[in-house]
Amino acid sequence: MHSSPPAPLAHTTRRTPTRAARATRLARSAATALTAAAALATALAGAAYGAGPATPAPDGPHHSSPVIRTTPEPTRLTVAYDDGAGHRRTYRLRCDEAAQTPGAAQDSGTGGDDGTATDGSGTGGACSHLADIGGPVTAVRAGEMCSMIYGGPQTARVTGIWQGRPVREAYRRTNGCEVGRWNRMVPALPNPVADAARHGAAPVRG
Repeated sequence: MHSSPPAPLAHTTRRTPTRAARATRLARSAATALTAAAALATALAGAAYGAGPATPAPDGPHHSSPVIRTTPEPTRLTVAYDDGAGHRRTYRLRCDEAAQTPGAAQDSGTGGDDGTATDGSGTGGACSHLADIGGPVTAVRAGEMCSMIYGGPQTARVTGIWQGRPVREAYRRTNGCEVGRWNRMVPALPNPVADAARHGAAPVRG
């Protein structure tokens, strides 16, 4: 009885990559290296110039306006008053931001020659009153018809700065227009009728 010779063992062979496959791998490796190098260069450039991360633009148009805070210009007025009977006095009005607001309850400062807050001249509330009427009353317009009502010999001159605007106005009580103009300025100007009543003199009414 004859036995068959043993079958030869199967040999496992490894497939050697082709030349094309090796070239493809090398190309991919090179591309990856170039991408990494480009990213590194961008990061270094941003660090050198202090560039921060890009911020995505918001959806839709966006316009930002700068916030501008405005502060009222200073007010410094000097009032030279002559009662027409040989008595003259000068006092100053110093108004802060609050007192220059229409409807303000108090003034920051009105005063006489000594700069005190009030001096009995009837100027309390002058700054807020001037703010309510838009500043010192300007001169009567040329050609305006005025009644022949004489209000008294009093005169006054107001000079200085009102909210940054130069002021140089003269006031008198020689006719109806001028009396009305003067009365609009009270208490920034003294009230001659009240002064006369306070001193027991017969007032000249305008």
